[in-house]
Amino acid sequence: MKKTFVLNVPICSLSREKIHELLLSFFDDPGFHSIATVNPEMLVAAYYRKTFQQVLQKISLCVADGVGVSWLSFLTQGTWLQRLTGNDVTQAFLTYAALHKKTVFLLGSTEEVITQTLQNLRTTFPYLQILGESGGELFYEKGEWKFKKDALVVEHIQEAQPYILLVALGHEKQESWIFGHRNFFPSVKIAVGVGGVFDFLSGKAKRAPKLFQRLGFEWLWRLWCEPKRLKRIFTAVIIFPTLVIWDTIRGLFIRKKEKKNV
Repeated sequence: MKKTFVLNVPICSLSREKIHELLLSFFDDPGFHSIATVNPEMLVAAYYRKTFQQVLQKISLCVADGVGVSWLSFLTQGTWLQRLTGNDVTQAFLTYAALHKKTVFLLGSTEEVITQTLQNLRTTFPYLQILGESGGELFYEKGEWKFKKDALVVEHIQEAQPYILLVALGHEKQESWIFGHRNFFPSVKIAVGVGGVFDFLSGKAKRAPKLFQRLGFEWLWRLWCEPKRLKRIFTAVIIFPTLVIWDTIRGLFIRKKEKKNV
């Protein structure tokens, strides 16, 4: 699989069609596969927190979620990364699961959002075998995120025996939880950190108009709808490009110095 490293995180650099083929191939593989849809905010967090960076480096597949990731990769390395959002990945897996009668478990968000999401999905995919719960409060311990009732959450998932696990805890928390619990669920073949996807599926939040989606400006739409996201947007459009450009320049100096020492 072709990869491009952005701030030391390996992101799949295949075409959109090839990425979809790769995702569906996971269904035929007996192993466990974890997927992260990586946006600028996540890459900045991973740059400053090495434990999170190491999780993303070990995940089965990272795809670019954010036009900023694609543009900065192209400008600094000449590689255009195809954008695939958490919603894109989720819809692909839900459709496949419904067609092939695979069980899905939703974890995260709030009880209200989970309940409405399950209701909506059962209407959209009437033959989909699907369960879910919010999991409750989280806490951080020894480099890992856990639920306060972690053993109970694990037990519920084990009893459900899902084939696909969709986890919506927010970036870093969801990837850390999936990675730390990857050996607890023998039935799970695919686990995805989906961020705020349940909010969209439940109807709590609305996606940007199609034009904004095509142009990669969903972040601008969400800022208009939720001004409190300004800090997150600042991280994505100011801090992230600065770090990528600095990391690229530093890499050039290091390679130049290494050549002189040869």
